Amino acid sequence: MKEEDIFYIDISDYLNSNDAKVGILYAPLGGNYGLITHSEYCLLNSQEDEYHKDVWKSLSKETEGLVDHFRTDTAELYQIDILANNKCNFSCTYCYSAAGRSSQVLDFAKAKTLVDFLFNGNHNPKQPYIIHFSGGGEPLLSLDLIKQIVDYVEEACNRGNKHPYMLGVVTNGSLLDEPTAHWLHSKNVEIVVSFEILEHLQNKERGNYKLVSSNIQRLLALGIPVSIRTTFTPEGITYMSDMVEEVYNKFPEIRNLTFDVVLAPNLFPQDKELRNYYRRFLDCFYKAKERGKELNVGVSCLAAEPLYSLRDRMCNGKFVLTPWGELSACSRVTSPNENHYNHYRFGFVGQNDVVIDENHFAMIMRDSNIHGETGKSGYQLLDCRKCFARWNCGGGCSLFNKMFPPDTTNGDVLGVRFHEARCEFVREALRRQLFFVIRHRIQKKYGVGIDKYIESQYAVSS
Repeated sequence: MKEEDIFYIDISDYLNSNDAKVGILYAPLGGNYGLITHSEYCLLNSQEDEYHKDVWKSLSKETEGLVDHFRTDTAELYQIDILANNKCNFSCTYCYSAAGRSSQVLDFAKAKTLVDFLFNGNHNPKQPYIIHFSGGGEPLLSLDLIKQIVDYVEEACNRGNKHPYMLGVVTNGSLLDEPTAHWLHSKNVEIVVSFEILEHLQNKERGNYKLVSSNIQRLLALGIPVSIRTTFTPEGITYMSDMVEEVYNKFPEIRNLTFDVVLAPNLFPQDKELRNYYRRFLDCFYKAKERGKELNVGVSCLAAEPLYSLRDRMCNGKFVLTPWGELSACSRVTSPNENHYNHYRFGFVGQNDVVIDENHFAMIMRDSNIHGETGKSGYQLLDCRKCFARWNCGGGCSLFNKMFPPDTTNGDVLGVRFHEARCEFVREALRRQLFFVIRHRIQKKYGVGIDKYIESQYAVSS
């Protein structure tokens, strides 16, 4: 029988008892999931009659527009990261772009050329443009340049194809004085602050707690929305719930927090350390999420909550304009001084034109996806095709795949062990999220816990 994307996921370890062998039926392509006994799943999978064949066929059918399929050309790219500089006034312990630090600043003429390219009518993706100022340095160190670019985006849109767009800035928060914040707010630029929330962690891993904290409080008092994104090193994981409490007490206007896993190979010399990090992250994340529900503070994490992201490649690529005026497909690799820069670089912006190597971009997209395709670098180490989380994972971050390359040590492929650790994390994250969602739906609809519900609905006769 042909393999289909319909899976039975065991959840026995989440239940007090599971005599009926109830698990989760998961059919990602149609967004379908729910409780099912293993025997019912086997009967469905057998497709021994027309009824079960029809059910199986309906479950395996892809719902149009639900899955974000990766592109092999740039025509449909809608995410644009503009890196104004490679300078920074912080020295974060886990910085992914420290190797690319320089005094380089983007030439406005090159930013202008890219903006013209986006709004000239020839490039017209289905989605609104998402234009972020972020990346290899602190963007607000080049505030005047950002102002020029934002104003020009508005001008180019109005005289061009009027393609809708959204703007955002990711900042360390140290330069968010009132005039800057008022200007960003007036231009509808979403403000995201990378912030460790607790004083001792912020000062150890990023620094300048009092400055950043007071800036956030001042903006919130002025009615200017601010989002907080926290990246967790192994040390910070146990403080997730404390962070929720701190935000509730100190920044009550903030109702949602975004947490993220760290991408820093130097923190994990061995794969067992990475496995332990991922395990602790999920445990602490769901405790923080539950505490957030009690305090009406939303806690989210794309890596830990992959259920609603369906794609066949984790990153579908973007236009990342580097301070050198070149185009990278990865916002974390933006300097010639960084490893893998030549792999992700697929074009450049001149004074009057945008030059794109479509063949190279297609190679980048084929490198790391769930279909087992590989590009020239050949870093597709694991087979995704039978994994129940594959459509949510998208084959993993291609940069992660390159940061932990194959390295034979005592007969073992070290890189594969790191990749297996990440795969285990994604599967467990999806399994836990499915259980979390189903459990809360049962509680809301029937007023009972999931164990009581299973006992009443799937009673096993003695």
